[in-house]
Amino acid sequence: MDVYDTLKPAYTVCQTNWREDPAYFVVIHDGIAQENIPETIEIRAVDRWGLPLINYQGTISLFTLEGTPSAITWYNGVNNNGTFTNTGNGTAKYTFSGDDRGVAQFRIVDTTVESVNIEVRQANNTSITDDNTEGYLYFQPGPPDLNMEKTIYSIGFGSTNTNS
Repeated sequence: MDVYDTLKPAYTVCQTNWREDPAYFVVIHDGIAQENIPETIEIRAVDRWGLPLINYQGTISLFTLEGTPSAITWYNGVNNNGTFTNTGNGTAKYTFSGDDRGVAQFRIVDTTVESVNIEVRQANNTSITDDNTEGYLYFQPGPPDLNMEKTIYSIGFGSTNTNS
């Protein structure tokens, strides 16, 4: 019998007991995004030990502490089972379903090159927030405008025609 076998029953109980509120939320992203391109953000509702609350069904608010709110739009993730509402001006709300198992993914689009700090708060108790360990999400310039490339080719710069 190893340590895991000893702790397994307690871990299972912690994971299956229903709790109304998480201790905090964890925000996960890779730190770098491109303007105008959706970036995936994962949110986890966790207990005081950092374990996912697999039965969490609360409502959260998503927004940024820095950045240009009018340039930010949130989108629901494809695997989420709860209810998502883009409330405008860089904010959104999401109500977790039991099928989410305390984890949901979202897409954020920023039309501005800037740094943002993702903030998550429980809707009915705004003192429950994310732990801020994720750091800033840096939106860098996106790919070149394809229409500009077509314009350049149409006026003869960069043409692949070797007869001209």
